Amino acid sequence: MNTLDALKILTTLDPEPDIGGSMANSEFPESGPRVRVNGRSSGESVIARKMLLELGHIAATPAPPKQIGLALIAWAKRLEAKRNDPRFGAQHLLTFAEMHVLGLQLCNNETPTVPVAKKMVPLLKYVEQGGLMMGNGKLPFAAYAEFPLVTCPGAGGGEIDQGRSWGYYRKPKTTGCANFCYSFKAARNLTAVRRWVRLTLSYNLYGIEHCEAVFRGFEKTMAPKGVRIMRLFVDGDFRSTKAIEDWMRVVREHPSITVYGYSKSWNELLELDKTNFVWPTNYVLNISSGSRHSDELKKQVLRIAPSRGEFIAVSMEPVYKALERVRGKERVTQERHVNRVMVQRGEAWCSEWNDIVNKAWADPKKRVEMGLTSAKIRDAKTMMGSQLAQAVEGRYLVDALKELSPGERGVIHCPIDCGNCPRQMRPGWPKVQAALRSGDKGAFFAAVKESYKGSYSHESRQVLHHCGNARQRVNIVIPVH
Repeated sequence: MNTLDALKILTTLDPEPDIGGSMANSEFPESGPRVRVNGRSSGESVIARKMLLELGHIAATPAPPKQIGLALIAWAKRLEAKRNDPRFGAQHLLTFAEMHVLGLQLCNNETPTVPVAKKMVPLLKYVEQGGLMMGNGKLPFAAYAEFPLVTCPGAGGGEIDQGRSWGYYRKPKTTGCANFCYSFKAARNLTAVRRWVRLTLSYNLYGIEHCEAVFRGFEKTMAPKGVRIMRLFVDGDFRSTKAIEDWMRVVREHPSITVYGYSKSWNELLELDKTNFVWPTNYVLNISSGSRHSDELKKQVLRIAPSRGEFIAVSMEPVYKALERVRGKERVTQERHVNRVMVQRGEAWCSEWNDIVNKAWADPKKRVEMGLTSAKIRDAKTMMGSQLAQAVEGRYLVDALKELSPGERGVIHCPIDCGNCPRQMRPGWPKVQAALRSGDKGAFFAAVKESYKGSYSHESRQVLHHCGNARQRVNIVIPVH
């Protein structure tokens, strides 16, 4: 396929019609790669995990534009070679065409462009217009993301193969965030992957200009909606000390925007802090778990100015084992069974509920009857079984930790509901859990409907939740999901 054919694909098929839109919505089926999540394969793949992460490394690795371009073209040719695969669909074709065109433009020292609404626009303009997303139902804030793992120097659970020119993340061999990174669930939709490539590559090419474009985009697309909070990053992390400095300088220039995030780039954060860097007061840092670094390094980074506290993903298996020694094996076995039943019911019933909502959304009369708006449908669709699992196990986890470590610093569980935090639970969710416990599906559907009714108002986009509030010094725990 030649360049003209690739451009025709990009300007005929619209890969991203909802520019600056929601993380929860997509115009395309999940025809993208199936990657390993928590050590299990979630399905067959046209683009294997190794190939997917090689693309991320191409976008993230500092190199002359021509070298990046050649690597993108080579990657695109490998994808094109899979066109006879019956699983190869429109998303794969769009991804091939975009990487091919970007590669040729970089090789020819031209301004890189990407498709937006069937038109090719400069990459930096795209960043300004659509680099930020409005979060999903549980995250009613602006959200910025880059390619996960390849921009995460502190990620634990895997190792970079330095023997290859671009490297890739090998199969995880140790405990760490690479084993449970939820970001790659989004990789099933190649629209998300292309967005990661665009933003990761843009910072690679433009540095602080890219950061400035993101914040100009916030003022143009998010502030008019009443949004005053940004999460930096949803996927990915600070890839270098220079990246942290660039972002923080731009954050400081926008004091009316509260910016928060989670990071395992501890060496890079400490390296910048040792230069007596003046941190912006409107940035709040959560020290997230799953790092490759030591506890001693964690203690050091907790002392730097923007650090709020820890955000800890906890595997439930060792918690149950520890509780057996305190509560007795018989009692814990029963509690574990109850939790498991509630989680399984939640996953099954949420799937049914989403089908009900989707059918109602397709029927104008039923849509009115259910009181659905685009924001509410997004919220309903994002209330997945995994979130219910966290809600079920979250409070159990906190109670367990208090019993196992009574002298420890106070902890709270993440309510999995940023828009209603710090209330700990969305209105209606206590009834959701009661229905799950009793097995009453009708009561569950009624409670779910109540849980999203009226949620995520204009004010929720401005309220500081725990992770974004520098005054909340407690540690926050969440079950691995």
